[in-house]
Amino acid sequence: MIFFSVDWGTTNCRIKLVKISQGRVTLLGSEQAAMGVSEVYNGWLERPRTDRADYYLTRLRPYLEKITADLGLPMQTLQETPIVISGMASSSIGIEEVPYSMVPFELDPPKINLKIMEAFGNPQVILFSGLRTEGNIMRGEETQLIGCWQQTFASERKTFIFPGTHSKHIDVAHAAVRDFRTFITGELLSLLTNFSTIKTNVSATTPADMDVDCFNTGLSTGKKTDLLENIFTVRCNEVLNKLTKSQNYDFLIGLLLGHELKYLSGGDEIVLCAGIHLAPVYNLALELLGLANHTTMVPPDVVEQSAILGQYKILEQLNSPHLQQSEKN
Repeated sequence: MIFFSVDWGTTNCRIKLVKISQGRVTLLGSEQAAMGVSEVYNGWLERPRTDRADYYLTRLRPYLEKITADLGLPMQTLQETPIVISGMASSSIGIEEVPYSMVPFELDPPKINLKIMEAFGNPQVILFSGLRTEGNIMRGEETQLIGCWQQTFASERKTFIFPGTHSKHIDVAHAAVRDFRTFITGELLSLLTNFSTIKTNVSATTPADMDVDCFNTGLSTGKKTDLLENIFTVRCNEVLNKLTKSQNYDFLIGLLLGHELKYLSGGDEIVLCAGIHLAPVYNLALELLGLANHTTMVPPDVVEQSAILGQYKILEQLNSPHLQQSEKN
């Protein structure tokens, strides 16, 4: 199967033409744009008489055309190839709001709420929705979860962890999502290191340069004590010359992860679904917390392709290329 895979987030958009055969992804072409849903929505608000879906898809079209042209494919490819869009594109600030699917949500087979529309003469432009509970929401990670899901996970209750700006901890049992939690770990780190009073007290490091002792101290502190009180400790550490700015950054990372992961225990079965950049630090945190023996790590390269694989599994349910008319309503 060949389709355009669009992962449209709040701050950027990733567009790929992919081929999937026997569960293996071949990337044919790709583009990335600093064209997040938030920015496009603000642009549309300045043109209130413009159809919203048309405006978004017009902004997307040049990237689809460039991939097509770069590969030497005829432009009719845009009319004949499914365009699958997940992430924030189906939100209240996206192309069109598509209602969330409710938890519990079956993963095998996945039947998520979606919207099929026509654009560029293509009747197979598909928006995937997200998941919700009574008090929580997500868009995007559910597609990644579907992509990572394997039958070997079906026999036990597991917590799938998807680190990111808003880290999602997804409770799965008997091949269904039962509940999930959201931790704004990545967003809080960005706010603290870019806009708060402690931004001058830290200096970013990489996992390869991390001071493990300082990270572990932060991890232990975050697990046992109050987060709001100890964020100010980060400023004190550097002002009082207890830690260097780079050591302090590692302490802060540990502090935030200790708070995020502190509810987990040795009885929890964990599946870590982290991309290339975040896998090392989360893996280290789980090891230092004594949870490594209860953790399965999905390979980071698989996680990087999980949104595409999830889109593919959902597409399979639609009997593409001739999508069922009933799904359009």
